[in-house]
Parts: sequence; structure tokens; C-alpha cells
Amino acid sequence: MVKKYSHVFWDWNGTLLNDLEWSFNVLNRMLTRRGMEALQEISVYHKVFGFPIKEYYKKVGFDFEKEPYEKVAQEYVDLYYKDKTGGCSLSDGAKELLELLKENGIKQVVLSASKHSNLVTQIDEFHISHYFHDILGIKDIYGSSKIDIGCDYISRENVYKGILIGDTNHDFEVAKAMGVDCLLIASGHQSKERLIECGVPVFDSLMEMLESMTMIKINALGDACPLPVIKAKKGLREHSEIMIEVDNVIATENLTKLGVQLGYQVKVKQESQKVYQVYVHRKDELSKVELAKSYLKEDFEQLDPKGFAKEQPNLRNITKEQPYIVVIGSKTMGSGSDELGQTLLKMLVYSLTEQDVLPSHLLFYNEGAKLTTSQSPVLEDLVTLKEADVEILTCGACLDYFNLKEDHKVGEVTNMYHILELMTKYHVVRP
Repeated sequence: MVKKYSHVFWDWNGTLLNDLEWSFNVLNRMLTRRGMEALQEISVYHKVFGFPIKEYYKKVGFDFEKEPYEKVAQEYVDLYYKDKTGGCSLSDGAKELLELLKENGIKQVVLSASKHSNLVTQIDEFHISHYFHDILGIKDIYGSSKIDIGCDYISRENVYKGILIGDTNHDFEVAKAMGVDCLLIASGHQSKERLIECGVPVFDSLMEMLESMTMIKINALGDACPLPVIKAKKGLREHSEIMIEVDNVIATENLTKLGVQLGYQVKVKQESQKVYQVYVHRKDELSKVELAKSYLKEDFEQLDPKGFAKEQPNLRNITKEQPYIVVIGSKTMGSGSDELGQTLLKMLVYSLTEQDVLPSHLLFYNEGAKLTTSQSPVLEDLVTLKEADVEILTCGACLDYFNLKEDHKVGEVTNMYHILELMTKYHVVRP
């Protein structure tokens, strides 16, 4: 489904603003002031951070029977905003994404659990206010929830279709309450593991989100070798960058070899136990922003081509340098299992249609002659090869022996003398 958005709702802290380390340090300073043990790792912080903020403070050890929450909240704000930017910077890719969405006419709204006046001041300091149609923050510093202001905005504004981009499970809860889609970024205040539990798309960073908009996504889950490689080659003919999903390590190794052979950069990422993502891109690719502009258009469509193997192969740029012939004398490839051998031979013939250098001839004899008849499992691919000027020749004596001469469907019928002549003239590939 194409998802066309009229509005993008941005969380601020941890999403557009890279304030994770700063917030972590402020919290630890408050803990040590009270003689409490500081958090040793950000991974611990990731596990406890959440909304409402008061409950998160309790988890790290604050006792609100000894001191009021309001005092602790004010202390945090004072330390955090010791300068107007809070000692923080914009997340990598943030400004490029804001510019990209603005150029495509998408209204952008900041939706934050920060106090509105602090939020506006901080955004102004980064000189990005002009990207936003509205800036929404809460009335106080106590970080309770932003559900109410989000739902109120939806009720009074004409939001055709919206998406909220944030860094916490609270952002998911807000999006759900507002009736908009959600996308989460795992470089903020909660771990990727916690975000994945929400069941919505999760990116490692805004930069990864930007990169994802520059490439075609190819689904090769469940595909047997060599289909993932063939799909990848098809994608790379038209695109400078692809991401192909596969479900086994061997496929990732084959795709890596393909990328190296083509002089491309390759990165393999294990998304889950059964899903691997292989990123392949040219070393001389355009900037991420320029590529994203050409792909975004009016939406965040995640391309996922289906039925890729059924498309007609693109043979326009095929050459016939270094001529060779393929000789097939059986209905199977190799020995041991006929069922496996038939599958391998079928994949071999299909793979021939995807070669950059096509064979000059395909020669069929003995049981291989049956592959050029009406019951052949590779007939469609043989027709494709014939249309690409590959000469397909079948032994006439073999067709006679199997009483299949009248059922011959593709190429020409020849004799053993001509077959031998061709085998002595060209390099022979015999599966």
C-alpha cells in the first residue's frame, strides 16, 4: 500500500534533537548530588526511561516522600537548559529530512512533552523553526504525556493522513491515540528491543531512515539460489543502491560476492533470526539527499517488488563477447537426487537469461531433447533466450527415439554432426 502523508509529527528530544548523552549525564549528576549510585551504562538508562517522567524517576531511585517531584523536575530543567540548546545538537540527517519533507509539501509539526516555551526557544536556537507548520508542547515541566495535545490538534486540524516519528514507546501510544501511523528511531532514549515490541517500523537512526528512501527494497525471502542474486542484478541495473531481504546465510554470502565482483560496497545486517538485509550500493553514488528527493515524491512508500522472477528479463545490454555454448544431455543436473537435479537444471536455464554474456547456442540431446517440447519446465525461458538471438538446437534422432518430433516447440532440429562441429568450435559449458 502506498502511504501518502499530509502531516509528519516529529518528537523532539531524542528524535530530531540528539540529547541522549546530555540527558544521561544530567540524570547522573542529580543522583550523585544525593549520594545515590549513578547509572553506569546508557543501556541501563534505555531500560528505565519512559513516561510519565515521574515514574521513570522512581525507577532510578528518587524518593518523592523525602522531596517533592516538582523540586526534582525543576532541578533537571535548570541543569539541562544551562545554555539554550541544552548542550545538544541536531541528530544526523535531521535537517536533510526536514528540508526534504518541506520541498515535497508535507506539513511538519513538532509534538513534544517538553514545556512549550522551552521547546520554542530551543528550536529557534537551531534555526529550524521555518520547517514547522506548528510547534506543540505541554504547559509545564513535569513531562506527563503529550496525548491530549496531539489528539486536540487532530480534532481541530485537517489531517488527511499523518505519521508520528519518535524514539519511545510513548510516541507509539500517542500515535495510536491520535489515529496516525508511527515510525520509531532507536538512537534516542529507549533501546531498539523495547521499540520493536511496539510492532511498527524501527530505524537505527534518522540517517538510516534517510538512506532507506534512496534505495529499492527487494523481497527475496524464501527464494532458492540463485534467485536472490538474479533479483539483485535486476535492481542494480536501474538503481544505484538496493536492499535485498533473504532468509539464509548462504544467500548473504552469494550477494556479497556479487557486490564485490561488481565493485560495489556491501553491508549485511541481521534483522531477526530468519531475516537478513543485504545493502549493496555503488561507491560513486549521489548524495543521500539528492537520491531521496527522486524517491520520496509524495510519500514514504517502501518499495517491495513482488513477482520479480516473473518479469521478462532485461536483455537489452547483453553482448556476445567470449562466445560459449551450453550442452544439455539430461532432464536433470548432476546425480544423486532426480528431484533436486530437475530443480537445479531449471534454475540454471533461468539463470542463463540473466547473464551479461549469453551463450551463442544451446544444444539438447538424449533426454535433454525433452526440454524443448511442450511439457518442458523450462520452455518459457528457452523462448526468452531464442528471442535474444540464442540459437537453440535439438538432436533430431533423439526426438525420434522418444516419439517427440511432432511436439518440438522451440528452436531448430539438427543432427549429431552439427552438434559435434559446434562443440569443437566453441567453449563448452556442460552442466
